[in-house]
Amino acid sequence: SGTLNDSLVVVDAATGVMKRISSANLKTLAGNGVSNGASGDSVILGGALDRATTITQTAAKDSMTFATGGNKFKITGLTAGTTRDSLMVVDSIGQVKRISSASLRTLAGNGVSNGASGDSVILGGTLNRATTITQSAAKDSMTFATGGNKFKITGLPSGQRKDSIMTVDSLGQVKAIATSVLTNKGVVNFTTDLTVNNNDDIYIYEGTGNHTLTLPAASAANKGRIISIICLADTDGKILNLTPGIKSYYGTIETSISSDIAAGIGVGATIGNSVKIVSDGTKWVKIGN
Repeated sequence: SGTLNDSLVVVDAATGVMKRISSANLKTLAGNGVSNGASGDSVILGGALDRATTITQTAAKDSMTFATGGNKFKITGLTAGTTRDSLMVVDSIGQVKRISSASLRTLAGNGVSNGASGDSVILGGTLNRATTITQSAAKDSMTFATGGNKFKITGLPSGQRKDSIMTVDSLGQVKAIATSVLTNKGVVNFTTDLTVNNNDDIYIYEGTGNHTLTLPAASAANKGRIISIICLADTDGKILNLTPGIKSYYGTIETSISSDIAAGIGVGATIGNSVKIVSDGTKWVKIGN
C-alpha cells in the first residue's frame, strides 16, 4: 500500500512517456466558501466568498438542512434592515420561511391607533367597547399634563340638576360635588364659637352668651361669596362677635352683631339683628340684613 506522500505515475499525453509527479499536484484548490483541510488532502465548508453566490433548490427533495446539534447558528455581518423588509421565521417543522413585517404589527383599537408609519401605537381612536380605567391606590394617580393647551371632553349627554359637578381643587385634583352645594344655601344653627365652613352660607346663632363667629379670609378665592348671619341669643343684648370685622358705612369696621335690635350695637343693630355680607376679594362688606 502507498501513502499520501508517494508519487503518482502519469503518462505524457504527447510522447507516451511514463513519468511521476507529486501527489500534492492533484489536490483540489478550494475557494468561494470552501477551503482545504489542514493536511491539504480534503475540502471543507468554510471560507471567504470571492464572487456573488446563489445555492438553488429546484424541488422539495432538494431541501437543505443545517443540523446544529443544539449549537448556536450565527449569521454575522448583515446589513441594517428597514421596517419594509421581510422577517425570517421558522415554522413548527423547522422550515425557514419569511413573512412581511407588517403582519407582526400590533393591531390597535379601543382608544389607541397605529401611527402613520404603522410601526407604532399612539393614544387616540374610537372606543369599541365599554371601557373602565381603574386606579387601585393613591400611587396609581393619573395626570393629564396639558402644557397650557386646551383640554376638551366632547359629545357629553345633557345633565340634570341632580347630577354632580366636576371641580378642580388647589392641587389640581379632579373631584365631584353635589349641585345642591351651589344651589342650596346650607343652614347652620350654633350655640358656641364657630368657624364658617366652605359649604354653608346661612348661620343662626342661638346661644346663651357672647360668642364668636370666625369668617373665612376675604380672599380672591372667596370673592363674590355671600354669607347671611342672624343673632337669636335667648337674652337681649347678647353679642355675637365677628372676626375679621365687616365694613359697613363711612368706612366703619364692625366686629359684632347684637340680639337686641334696639341696642345700637354692632353691624346689624340699627336695622335689625341680622346681616348679609359679601367678600370683594380683600374684605367683607355689608350689603343688607
